[in-house]
Amino acid sequence: MKQNEEPFMMKESRYTEGTVLSPALELAEKIKQTGRRSPQDLIPLIDQAEELASSAPDAFTRGVSIRAAGNAHQLLNNFTAALERYDTAIELFESTGDKGQVGRTLLAKVGLLFYLSRFDELFECARVAQGIFEDQGDEAALARLRVNLGNAYQRLDRYH
Repeated sequence: MKQNEEPFMMKESRYTEGTVLSPALELAEKIKQTGRRSPQDLIPLIDQAEELASSAPDAFTRGVSIRAAGNAHQLLNNFTAALERYDTAIELFESTGDKGQVGRTLLAKVGLLFYLSRFDELFECARVAQGIFEDQGDEAALARLRVNLGNAYQRLDRYH
């Protein structure tokens, strides 16, 4: 990532340095990096994310934190817990009116639903996310979504 480039998940967000959100974003990034190297080290990070989500003064920061916990649960194959956190994050982002974050959380949920072979839910989440990304002109998110959809359609052709 270039030095001045925003992380994918924080484009057009309310990120400001020095707020409660800063630790939430740092924790979300730490979860992503740790999960790639040593998933067993995610458990204390989940606890931190959930503590931050319960204590943050605003819904946006709570949404970022609880989505990060969902990502960690997904990396640990705790799929039910991950889905619960994604759904909570979606509700929180909807309450703030931040459609971009709703779409990004739906994108994470689409990836998880693929592994669970829950295609009806996957396609509904993808439909909503696609509308959001198209409205916002977020081509990068649309591309990621289309890859996930392509994989889902391929699996359905192969196994159904």
